[in-house]
Amino acid sequence: MRVVVAVVVMICLTTTRSTAQDTGRAGAGASHPDTAHHDSLPPVPTPAQLRYTRGFSRAARGVSQIKVGIELFNRAQSSPDSAQRHNAGRVLGGYCGTGAQFLRGGRAQMLSTAYDPPIRTAAKDLIQKIDTVIAYTPTCERQAMKAPVPVVTELVRRLRLYEGAVAAFRTALSPPQPPPPSPLQH
Repeated sequence: MRVVVAVVVMICLTTTRSTAQDTGRAGAGASHPDTAHHDSLPPVPTPAQLRYTRGFSRAARGVSQIKVGIELFNRAQSSPDSAQRHNAGRVLGGYCGTGAQFLRGGRAQMLSTAYDPPIRTAAKDLIQKIDTVIAYTPTCERQAMKAPVPVVTELVRRLRLYEGAVAAFRTALSPPQPPPPSPLQH
């Protein structure tokens, strides 16, 4: 074990020395981090933004659970076995319950005030769509075994709205793209 640690330390020291000795030889094309344009770097996220991101990741895990339940239900519908179709509704209800736990835990960490006004609107919309999915999960748990088709239909509708809000939020987070160059006229 000591040998492995010693080898790793030697590699780190060797790498550090070789990069420190590269003092920008002419024509070497070495890029130095201190000459990078600081305007082109993305801003460092605030602690509130990191918390929002962690909450969003957890909520997305809950949505994934619900999607798995929907997919299993859809596959079971093509089965000729009525017991398997009935069981798929029960399983969907279980996935809704599991997904709801992730959604609630993630949603609790998501505060739209973590972002400035241009992004805040998209963050609020995403939170609202997560809330609508959370609000429907108790119905999904209760009704999925009794009447799974309308439950799946409503879940798919709400999840499509959620996906649209996710896309809008990610678009709002992405840095603005420069306009394309205009074609030259001859």
